[in-house]
Amino acid sequence: MTTVSPKNELARDKNTGQSKGFAFLKYEDQRSTVLAVDNLNNIQLLGRTIRVDHASAETKDGRRRTGMNAAPQLIKDDGKSSDSDSEDEDEFADKFDPDDPMRDYLIKKLKKEKKKAKKRAKKEKKEKKS
Repeated sequence: MTTVSPKNELARDKNTGQSKGFAFLKYEDQRSTVLAVDNLNNIQLLGRTIRVDHASAETKDGRRRTGMNAAPQLIKDDGKSSDSDSEDEDEFADKFDPDDPMRDYLIKKLKKEKKKAKKRAKKEKKEKKS
């Protein structure tokens, strides 16, 4: 768990000291928390499906503490570019979260698929004319 978050708290039984099967992880910022929930929820880990969700801390009297972190506001770039690659990227950019570490890879993959589809369509059109 320290590779995921240096701040963690494994829930243990007070009498036996054995793990209760869940833990609490703390992150530096809200973006990291959201990415962890999105990428780690319902994955298979050591043969078990794990559940990852947001939690807020409770005080000793049972009230919930509210955090001061807020999700960063998304900023859209209105600048127009004449490059066809950036036009394709703009087309696919809305499909992915800008903070997703896989975003660039997925956009490249979609560009390649679109390019292949265009080539296929051209080839089929040529074959129909023949």
